[in-house]
Amino acid sequence: MLELLRIKNFALIEDLELEFHSGLNVFTGETGAGKSLVVNAISGLLGGNWQHKEVRLGAEKAWLEGVFVLEEEEYILRREYLPKRSRFYINDQLVSSVKIEELSKKFLLSATQHAQQKLLKPGFATTLVDSFLGEEILAKKESLLKKLEAIKEEKEAILNKIKELEQKKDYLEYQKEEIEKVNPLPGEEEELLARIEQIKKEKNIQEKVEFLLSLLGEGNLYKEFKAVLEALGELSNLDEFAPDLEKAQDFFYFLEELELKLRKLELVPLSEIDKIEARLYELASLKRKFKGSLQDILALKSEIEKNLSFLDESKLLLKELELREEEVKQELARVLTQINELRLNKSREIKAILEKELKELGFSAELSLYFARDSYFWFGELEEVRLKLLWQPNPGQEPRPLNQIASGGELSRLLLVIMILQGGEKGTLIFDEVDTGIGGLTLVKVGEKIKLLASTQQIILITHWPQLAVLADRHFKVEKKIEENTTRIGCQLLKQEEEIKKELARMAGGGKEGELLALNLWQKRKR
Repeated sequence: MLELLRIKNFALIEDLELEFHSGLNVFTGETGAGKSLVVNAISGLLGGNWQHKEVRLGAEKAWLEGVFVLEEEEYILRREYLPKRSRFYINDQLVSSVKIEELSKKFLLSATQHAQQKLLKPGFATTLVDSFLGEEILAKKESLLKKLEAIKEEKEAILNKIKELEQKKDYLEYQKEEIEKVNPLPGEEEELLARIEQIKKEKNIQEKVEFLLSLLGEGNLYKEFKAVLEALGELSNLDEFAPDLEKAQDFFYFLEELELKLRKLELVPLSEIDKIEARLYELASLKRKFKGSLQDILALKSEIEKNLSFLDESKLLLKELELREEEVKQELARVLTQINELRLNKSREIKAILEKELKELGFSAELSLYFARDSYFWFGELEEVRLKLLWQPNPGQEPRPLNQIASGGELSRLLLVIMILQGGEKGTLIFDEVDTGIGGLTLVKVGEKIKLLASTQQIILITHWPQLAVLADRHFKVEKKIEENTTRIGCQLLKQEEEIKKELARMAGGGKEGELLALNLWQKRKR
């Protein structure tokens, strides 16, 4: 609900503050007094098109501010019009026009000329009928359509990938073969480099070990020392050589143990360096060929294997998707059948109600409305019954779309009936020309409908008719004044009974007849 509207330097309005209430807020005034400027200001505050002429002549900027309440939460919206641009604020925070547009759908339900355009849109009739159907069945349709769209996208992605991989298949297989020839292992290069470093550090030790082993083995040290032992054995009968034999035997045993220890050492043969370097060269060649690290090459191999495996399995994947697609289509067909039946049945009910209500609002007694089928076929085969609203003012005339035959006033009254039919919605409803082209008893009926709607939501009504103005919960009078060659538009809230009756009399044509009509209307209102 709109609670407060402030307007500054907007077109011909210099400075204006309006306080709105729930129910029916009516604006009246002479033709050309500027009543529609209030509507333009509300529209501008909620994202309407910016025009340079909306900044009052001589002012640096125009300024609009509105206080809206939605679900007990207050929103202060502000728009500043500068010479070349405008800015939006919500609760003093700068926001985008997109954010304002989102909020405007919650705040405002306009029945102005601009808002009437929704009645002329191709999908309006279907949307109207759907508003009386259960949300569950419509949500089910949307869910199934999203599933089918997802399946379609997945199929397209698979087919595109198949096409791409088929073109590269020979090259992928060649790459895989080249990598497998070398067969690099994760971390292999690092291990080999560490091995070489280890071998280089052990090289001196290795040389000494090999030297000692060569002496002990190939160098005949054992054989020669055994001869020494045998000779000492013959001299052992001599007392002075007995200790020498024992020492020589201990040394012989020492040599045996030394050889055993040397042979048990786990040292890499120096010849292994050649093998390691050959392997490293092989790995380096592979890296040059593929222009990447071994880690990259292993990742590439894994990716190639996945792609080749995908090609092998793609037919099965597509088959599974087609089966899923067919299942969802069958379910969608069942849901569409239900929706089609519901739409056709509900459209007949709505047609009868609309015709009755519109005839009460001054339309021809011969008026007929038609919800014509305008079917759409999903995937070229699944029919969804969509509707378009046709208008036949008189028998014998061909039913035609609203945009070809209905006037602005007629569209306003149609919108009024539809909003009553839908039970009223949250938000402020603005009527700018609902009374165009009608009079007499029809005005009374239009007034009754507006008052009924105002019992559930806030309405702002601009009217030239006292029969409608007298129903106001708050009555604003708009006036244009020219002072010192400057034109200003003002707006006064009529609070006193005499003020209201005076304005009603003016609207009724003035003079005694106008006063009598105003008095009669006021007395009827009080009853």
